[in-house]
Amino acid sequence: MDQLPATSDGKDVAELVILDEACGTGAISSRLLHMFDDKTRAMTDLTMLDIAKPPLEYAERRIQLEGYSLKAFRTLQGDATDTKLPSSHFTHIFLAFGPMMFNDWRAALREIHRMLRPGGLVAMSTWDDGGWLADVRASLASDPSLPQAPSAKELLEAFSPGSHWSEPMWIKGKLQEFGFEDIQIETKARTGTLDGMDEFMVTVPLTLGNVIEKCWSQEQAAAHGNRAKETLVKYVTQKYGSGEIKWGWVAHLITARKPMPAN
Repeated sequence: MDQLPATSDGKDVAELVILDEACGTGAISSRLLHMFDDKTRAMTDLTMLDIAKPPLEYAERRIQLEGYSLKAFRTLQGDATDTKLPSSHFTHIFLAFGPMMFNDWRAALREIHRMLRPGGLVAMSTWDDGGWLADVRASLASDPSLPQAPSAKELLEAFSPGSHWSEPMWIKGKLQEFGFEDIQIETKARTGTLDGMDEFMVTVPLTLGNVIEKCWSQEQAAAHGNRAKETLVKYVTQKYGSGEIKWGWVAHLITARKPMPAN
């Protein structure tokens, strides 16, 4: 986000064509638009994409309620590995805690490279541990009859076979292989915030369903899947009540560019 022109400082603003990929409930887009001044927002063309409809609908309502005047705004339900979006189109692509959750991360990286304009920037984040996974572990552990939640390492291996998204040197090498340059990676502690249980309910139970599908046997999923989700919701409701839900993450913050064509 630091590489975006948040304020115009009275200068002309170039068009920003932004894709918020795997956008979830729209936290990244909301924060971006809050950073921008009116002149920058008026030159912002924003697309939000997610494979799941409920969080995408939440994200759309969120941006509309914030009431910003943008050059263009659209939401799209689609697959990040094959978006059907145009090539060399976006000036910026954001992917928060996303690349390690794709079955075919190679296809996702190729798609990002294809969609970026030459010189365009992708900003991604991955994690070592933390966030909602700690509450998932604690909630399932509260019922001894439920299978255990996976460790962060087990989860990454299940979702993204053949990858090492918790290792910065591996990340840098893979981005270079896929044609990116000017790769920068910082590891920082971050706090993620959900507005409350309404936002939680359109994201985390769905994610837990994906975890169960990947990490439990079919027999375990059939016998315990619904109760695991109910247990998680009960645990989080008791822990956070009606207030905000805050999760700590150790995040790898990644930026990279698509090269300009050689003269």
